[in-house]
Amino acid sequence: MFRSALKHSVAARAVVSRSLHALARPAAAAAVPRSSVRAALQPGVFAPFHRCMSVRNVLTDDDLRAALEGAGSKLVVVDWSAGWCGPSKAIAPVYEQLAAATPDVVFVKADIDTLQDASVEAGVQSVPTFHFIKNNELVAEFSGADANKLKALVKQHA
Repeated sequence: MFRSALKHSVAARAVVSRSLHALARPAAAAAVPRSSVRAALQPGVFAPFHRCMSVRNVLTDDDLRAALEGAGSKLVVVDWSAGWCGPSKAIAPVYEQLAAATPDVVFVKADIDTLQDASVEAGVQSVPTFHFIKNNELVAEFSGADANKLKALVKQHA
């Protein structure tokens, strides 16, 4: 299952990469059809540097609210991270694999530098911090790049 998810994410990354190169070229030289770019991206979110399409990369406070409200009674796991943070980068592949293997859970990635107000409101003091939200209530949280704890909490609350 992980291999098929990885193959899918590699293919999506290639399409997005080609589309970014196409954007840098003149319009006449763009060879990537728009339909393939749309298929590679998650609906409503343009996240070209995010490798896994099972993880929703939120870019605004409204995106975060929509992800939380749209989850209904499903578990939402919010990964508060930063692009400059080594532990955030180290746990990212584990988070993406867990998202691909657990489709009944909503996985969200939120950058503290992009969502400064939301991260302060959520009480994030270090990265990575993981919040587990169910029915709009925080049911668990932890900070650090502990893959075993992440997997255990997803299994416990899913």
